[in-house]
Amino acid sequence: YKGETVDWVAKTEPGSLMDDKDIAVQMRDYLEDLDYVCTYYGTGFDIPYLNTRLLIHNERPLAKLRHVDLYYVARTHLKLHSNRLDVVAESLFGESEKTRVVGPIWTRAMQGSEEDMAYIVEHCEKDVKVLEDVFETLRGFVNLSVKRWRKFGGSY
Repeated sequence: YKGETVDWVAKTEPGSLMDDKDIAVQMRDYLEDLDYVCTYYGTGFDIPYLNTRLLIHNERPLAKLRHVDLYYVARTHLKLHSNRLDVVAESLFGESEKTRVVGPIWTRAMQGSEEDMAYIVEHCEKDVKVLEDVFETLRGFVNLSVKRWRKFGGSY
C-alpha cells in the first residue's frame, strides 16, 4: 500500500548467508493481497525472480495479481531513445532522482558496511518515488479494471 512500511523484512547479521524462504512467502502473500502491484520491468525480472525463490523452497509461485508493468506502458505509449526508468522520468519531469548502485556497493553492504546499506536503502526509496511519479503521469494509459488479472503461476 502506498506509503505503508512492512515490518516482516528480516534483518540478518552482516556477511551471513540468509535463508530467504520466509521473506519470499511473506512477499508473495503480501503482493497477492494488494489491489494492484506496479513495477518497472517486474514482468521481466522481479516476478520471475520471486517465483524462482519460491519454487526453490518448494512453495507455490505467485498465483494472480492485478499488475501494472510501467516498462511496457512507456514502451508502448511513449517514443523515447530508451525505455529505462530514469530516461522516462527525465523526459517527463526534466530530471530524475534515480541513483545507480554498482556492484562494489552491493558487496560492501552485504559485508556489513552501514554506509553502503544506507545508500542502497536511499536508492530504493528514490526508485519507488520515481516509479510513483511516472505511474501518476502515465496512469491514463493503464487499465486498472477490476477484471484485469494476470496469472503468473499456480492455479486459481
